Amino acid sequence: MHLADLAQFRQAAYRLISSMLIYPEEERLRTVAAAAAGLLPESSVLAEFLFYPQWQRLLACLAEVAGRRSLGEDYVRLFWHGSGAAPCLPYESVYADPNRQAAPWIMAMLEDEYGQAGLTLSASVEPPDHIAVEMEFMAYLCCQEVEAWREGNLAQGLVAMGRQLAFLDRHLIRWVPGWAVKVMEADTSGVYLVVAEAARVFVLHDCDLIDVLLRRFKGLAKADHGETDFSTAVRVSGTSDQELGGGQNAPS
Repeated sequence: MHLADLAQFRQAAYRLISSMLIYPEEERLRTVAAAAAGLLPESSVLAEFLFYPQWQRLLACLAEVAGRRSLGEDYVRLFWHGSGAAPCLPYESVYADPNRQAAPWIMAMLEDEYGQAGLTLSASVEPPDHIAVEMEFMAYLCCQEVEAWREGNLAQGLVAMGRQLAFLDRHLIRWVPGWAVKVMEADTSGVYLVVAEAARVFVLHDCDLIDVLLRRFKGLAKADHGETDFSTAVRVSGTSDQELGGGQNAPS
């Protein structure tokens, strides 16, 4: 798989998962279902990925979510503060610091990282440490990587990958796997079990994948990325401010 295609797949995966981790409004579910159904016929090209079984299961599940009214109840039960026990609050600060004393610092750090990338939080979006926001930010970073490879810019492509790895290391890898296990325990047969399993495996796999690729290709002054195949590596493992969260309804 070529670099631009690989980055575009990763962008789609992050955006699809992000879209399922905000409250499931009907229009969003229809959009997610259409995106998943569109990706299913092409998914066999990803068979070399360690993430492939979970990706297939995720697409098959999400292709059927349109009209699933019970998802709203499941979402509230699992993820909302006001739902009593709410065993799986989807906020980094809950897992990084159970006493919530570090929450303001975590929020400020995330807002700074988003701001450095030229993004501002949409007024209607979740807090900066919500899993959907962090996943959407990774999708944005992957989009920057796609643009770099399509322009033939190796240096910017590697910079984009470095930013992704740094964000994974500082944030997602530290709490998403543990959060996902809680969801899988609390939702033993539902859609959110599938989404959480995919999120856990994808974050872990992506961190390893980016690290492998950076170790292999960083330092190259020139590379013909259009002719580079990454299946072996896979097995081994803006001019103006934009809103973060405003595009979560449209997985690409």
